[in-house]
Amino acid sequence: MDHDKCSIVKRSLSILLLLFVLFFLGLFSWHPYLIRVLRYRTPDADTYKIFPQAVVHKSDSPFHFIRAANQRNDLDTLHVFDGKNQLVSLKDYIKSGEINAFLVIRNDSVLYERYRNGYADSTLTTIFSGAKSIISIMIGKALENGKIKSLDDKIVNYIPELKINSAYQNITIKNLLDMKSGLEFQDALGGITKAFFSDEAKYFYTHDMKAELLKVKLTNKPGTFWEYKSIDPILLAWVL
Repeated sequence: MDHDKCSIVKRSLSILLLLFVLFFLGLFSWHPYLIRVLRYRTPDADTYKIFPQAVVHKSDSPFHFIRAANQRNDLDTLHVFDGKNQLVSLKDYIKSGEINAFLVIRNDSVLYERYRNGYADSTLTTIFSGAKSIISIMIGKALENGKIKSLDDKIVNYIPELKINSAYQNITIKNLLDMKSGLEFQDALGGITKAFFSDEAKYFYTHDMKAELLKVKLTNKPGTFWEYKSIDPILLAWVL
């Protein structure tokens, strides 16, 4: 009798294990990017190393920021709120926080800069949402140079591939700059499970960004609802 019970238990466990394996095989086949999410988890400053890279050579007349003769070292004593909502000096915040580099630039001059964890002004790093500002600058230059006619232009005029998805039909470049595209986007906040299946993780780790963007749905009328999300600057990069 005991032998029969053990056999049933072993058989049940084997079936459960098989179902578990089949579930994850199906999941990873359906969404291959989840393998990267599972492997690399939360991106950090060095995550850029896992992606393909290309050398961008400087121009013949590159722009250089000037280091101001009188550095604003007094900013060390500026008080800011830390992660525990307590006031600490900026110097201590940078020293104890997760900041590798901190700069204050006004016009063309570097007024204040601090580095930690072996970082310097020439260290390569993942800039995360810092890319949003760079993309906005590039859109401005494209507009100035006539590559973009108007910020009110619909993005399908620049990305004809998107015409197959009606969600993009009325979205303008300005909508994307304002983060008012109305497109569906799920951030990574709200726990491990939500982060694992989030759009934020998907767009960061996917092997085929364009294919994922073609599936997006519209949740609000473009230009009517503001929401901070990464999909809008990603589309701006595609416009460029």
